[in-house]
Amino acid sequence: VFFLYTEDFHHIDLYQVFYLTNQVNVFLSQCDENLQYKEKKQTSNEMEVLTMNKRLCRLGISAKEQEKLLHELFSEGKTSNLVTIRIEILNQIVDAQVKLSLSKKRNKELELKIHFVRNDLANDLNNPFMGHHFTGPQKQNLLTNKNAGEVIQIKSDGKLEDVLISVDRLTGELVTKSVKDIVIPDKYMGIELSENSKEKLRYGLPV
Repeated sequence: VFFLYTEDFHHIDLYQVFYLTNQVNVFLSQCDENLQYKEKKQTSNEMEVLTMNKRLCRLGISAKEQEKLLHELFSEGKTSNLVTIRIEILNQIVDAQVKLSLSKKRNKELELKIHFVRNDLANDLNNPFMGHHFTGPQKQNLLTNKNAGEVIQIKSDGKLEDVLISVDRLTGELVTKSVKDIVIPDKYMGIELSENSKEKLRYGLPV
């Protein structure tokens, strides 16, 4: 269940994220272009920045805030704090607190994703997540400690991948981090770590 706040309503129940996301995408595709740029040859990076700039503008984000968000999105891939966006849903203009992130489509184009605040984690955990069905202990860990407490195998782009699953502290959604992306230092307390030892540590195994 999602809640968007407006000046006229305490909250609007949007029923499910799929409907809301569809409404947002329709709004973005139909929104008039408010920014005009001089015709000139752009590098691929410049074009990506301009494209994201336009998308942020369509979400009602001020020019000053856009600069800060673009820097964060292109350097970190996701905003660290909630961002207020303004969109049209059910013929109403509403403000929503969200996180924004960048991801690459299969054609390598960048995509701006919107992460709405979720308020029903317990119910979410009863549904499959990227092909994985949570066990009782995993659910309890996610609800209590905000992480699954162990490495979990999920399906990503049709392939199996070992990840850590946790709960975003601001949006309440489930997020993943690939085990292979976990950085283990070469030394720990002055002790050299072998590649085998570092691999065990990534999986939370004793060394």
